[in-house]
Amino acid sequence: MNNPSSAVQPTSGFVPKQLIVQIGSDASKSGETLPVNVNQQISPSGPVDSITLIEIMPDWNVTDTNTHDFSIVDANNKSAIRVGEPIVHEAALARLKVNCGVGDDRVALFPRPITVRLASDTNGDLLIKYSLTGLNPKADGTYELKFASVYPTKVVLPQNADITTNHSAECNGQYEDFGKIFVYDMVFRLR
Repeated sequence: MNNPSSAVQPTSGFVPKQLIVQIGSDASKSGETLPVNVNQQISPSGPVDSITLIEIMPDWNVTDTNTHDFSIVDANNKSAIRVGEPIVHEAALARLKVNCGVGDDRVALFPRPITVRLASDTNGDLLIKYSLTGLNPKADGTYELKFASVYPTKVVLPQNADITTNHSAECNGQYEDFGKIFVYDMVFRLR
């Protein structure tokens, strides 16, 4: 399925190639907290010294909405983040009302965009990776995954996952320079 959320969504100067949100692994067992990892590959549309990104914001019951293990590497697998430049992840949220069809209004959550200064020797496509707070099972043993993105996203679940409901949709709404919002809303169970 193609996505909800901005793993890291560049807002200018880049063409998205692939955005993947991976939940757990094939070794995941029912009842455990599942790791959530985000990978996005982007191509520069020309020389740039910085990029502005919109990360995926989890919309599930978490107390820690920060990203972890954030990295950007270039085509040579070298860090593309300029040395000594801090990356500030703001906790502030944007709540955006989106319309996903007749009578289907929803709220999409996005963190504030961040700007990352790139190393001067950055080369080729960039791969952005980060992890989000784990996905906990609900009392009935199911997992609820909800997020929004300005790009279509591939959601990868463990092979032993069965989707019980999927209300994901491409919606109309405006965030930054984007008029389409992809909302991912699914419930699944592990066998």
